[in-house]
This record gives sequence, C-alpha cells and structure tokens, in this order.
Amino acid sequence: MNLENRLSSSVVVVASRRRAPRVAAGDQLQVDVVSVLVPAEVLDLSIGGFSIETRCSLRVGATHHFRFLTAAGRTVVLKAKVVHCRRKATADWSERYVTGCEFLYDPAIDTDVLIDELIDAATGVLSIE
Repeated sequence: MNLENRLSSSVVVVASRRRAPRVAAGDQLQVDVVSVLVPAEVLDLSIGGFSIETRCSLRVGATHHFRFLTAAGRTVVLKAKVVHCRRKATADWSERYVTGCEFLYDPAIDTDVLIDELIDAATGVLSIE
C-alpha cells in the first residue's frame, strides 16, 4: 500500500518538489545520531529520507547510523547519508542546524519494512500485514 493511501486525514503532509511525500513527525519519534552521539529532533520523514534538527552541524556526504525510538517504545537503527545541512535562525541566537538525510537501503535488514514502521509510528497508522 502506498504512503498516500495509508495517511489519515489528520496527518500533515509536507508539500514540496521531493520524489516522495514527507510526513511531519510531531512528537511520535525521537532520534539520536549514533555515530557522533548527538541527540536530534525529527522534523519530517518519507520513504526516501528525513530531516532533523540538531545543535551541531553534520558534514554533507557523511554517513551515520540513526537510532529512532517510537512513542510505543520500538527502536529502529538505520543508516543514512547527509545530503544537506544549514544553520537555522533562532530567537535566542543558539546554534541549531536543519539536516536532510537520505536513507541507505540494506536488503539484509529489510530497510523498507523498518522505514514503513517509522512512517506508521509518525502518522499513528497501524499496518496489518
């Protein structure tokens, strides 16, 4: 089932020129950049990637392992490549960065299934296989 057919009417889809629609994660997902021990906030995600906000910049082109934690307590670790990183303006002048990442697919760990789980967790949709 494709993403558009699984979304409830209360889910906000981030409109853009992207290949796959992104969904806002809200407070349904937490993430850590495992390889550099950096906590992050998930802004949105799709079947192709996700964006996060951090207090430090991540190098474009670098690959990292990201540990996602769903509101239900499920932990999913996936590898992704940083495709852009920009500094975010803040009211208190604190350093914040918005980073876009592209999932790196690994058929050995069923990456597609794990990404579907994350999207389901972010949208509150239950999939029955």
